[in-house]
Amino acid sequence: MRARLSLAFLASALSLSTAATAQLPVQTAFVACPTSVVYLESQVQTPARLISDSTRSPHLVSAASSAANTVQFVVDTLGVPDLRTVKTLRVSDSALVRRVIEIIPRWRYSPAVASGCKVPQRVTASVIW
Repeated sequence: MRARLSLAFLASALSLSTAATAQLPVQTAFVACPTSVVYLESQVQTPARLISDSTRSPHLVSAASSAANTVQFVVDTLGVPDLRTVKTLRVSDSALVRRVIEIIPRWRYSPAVASGCKVPQRVTASVIW
């Protein structure tokens, strides 16, 4: 009788657990955050945003701007630009682009977030003098 009760209790507990899990939006198992994938701005819920800038020129403007000097780089999970990934996309003033590459290490970003994890994101930045 006692074994029958505990078996019935266990069966009802499992059915409640399954029903409750299906309704919860939170994952029940830990899933590691991706670190080797570089995301684009369109692939993250919260994109990387500049939180500090150099007080000297050149300075960053909106990526949607039609500035003639554009660079691209990856912002890591700490919000620091990875200098190994810096590429120039558009150049009208090579001296300005060289100066930007010197200043990029001073820029700090809030890291991008995808699925609740801080992730590396490719950032395209237009710069003006």
